[in-house]
Amino acid sequence: MRRSVFALVVAVSSVALGQATDPTLFVANNVGDNIKSFKVNPDGTLTGIGTFATGDGPQTFSLSPNGQFMAVAHGTASNTTEELRIYEITAGGALTPRLTTFVPDSPLDCLWVSNTALAVTKTGSPANVQMYNWNSGGNSLTQIDQEPTGSFNSNLSTNGAFLYANDSTGGQIRAFTVNPSGTLDLIESQATSPFFAVATAITPDSRFLYGGGGISGDGNRILGYSIAGNGALDPTVPGDFTSPGESPKNFAFTEDSKFMFPGHGTDATIRSLIIDGGTGALTDTGFSYDVGLQGTLGETALMGNYLFATDNSTATDGRSGVISLRIGANGSLTEVGIFASDGARPDYLQVWRGVPEPTMMGVVICAMIGLSARARGRS
Repeated sequence: MRRSVFALVVAVSSVALGQATDPTLFVANNVGDNIKSFKVNPDGTLTGIGTFATGDGPQTFSLSPNGQFMAVAHGTASNTTEELRIYEITAGGALTPRLTTFVPDSPLDCLWVSNTALAVTKTGSPANVQMYNWNSGGNSLTQIDQEPTGSFNSNLSTNGAFLYANDSTGGQIRAFTVNPSGTLDLIESQATSPFFAVATAITPDSRFLYGGGGISGDGNRILGYSIAGNGALDPTVPGDFTSPGESPKNFAFTEDSKFMFPGHGTDATIRSLIIDGGTGALTDTGFSYDVGLQGTLGETALMGNYLFATDNSTATDGRSGVISLRIGANGSLTEVGIFASDGARPDYLQVWRGVPEPTMMGVVICAMIGLSARARGRS
């Protein structure tokens, strides 16, 4: 009996070691060559957990859906291959190195499509998306597919069932079905002309996909598409919109899909827009947050009632790091504070909501129930 209880304790404990127990935010410092993790407190403040070395120039990273693994892709002067690293997340939110490998130049985006399937862009012309299978037990990453994505693919988005890849040079968004094995099948190539999408994002309810038009066209364009049951995109619903900010480049959504917070490159603002639940149409709330100098706004990420954003430069205002903003019921944004990232040029964010940590009493109770069932089976 003692051996069985001990085995179950070890098994449950090992699960906790594979994902952070507390709500956690990760920020990648592109010039600092590291990742800092924070505990996200109930009031939106951040408490530092630790800083962990990466390779040279981390330029994108992605947390697996179960919160157990972080993939980090890098960008250097190499024009052939770049380093990709995989880390395991501990219960305390620390990063433990698991694998260092190489992928074709240049991986401007990587994205876990499932807990075992990882998509990585090869951005240069011709561009493609590489699909890999992650075997955590064997500690191996194996390429299983490669699909063309046009001339310049710098961004991926997924809801698990479908994958979307931008082509900002070719003016298209390619839609793929994600097969159970992690391979991809092309659904369609949707033209974005006369604009292009520097990034795409899917609402949490998977009804709409939006694209940030960057400097294309009038420099204020947000492209909108409804997502059909087969993953195809309808460009007429909700259609495209004029953003109140300049050069929309990324998006964050509230978890109920009622608000969109587009980030902008030229004026470095985050805007607050209402999403019509029926049509996907966007309406400006009038609320916004200004990070500062042009180009200093990095990525944004949302957790609960808080929106996080990176300020990647101390230019003009003398501060840099992760900004925490409280979201009001009306879509307003109120700064909670800015928190040092312990590295130069903080740009990229990932968030994890946390999991309940199993108590020893719960483990013992589970063990006793299991032992009792086994005893009944033998009697």
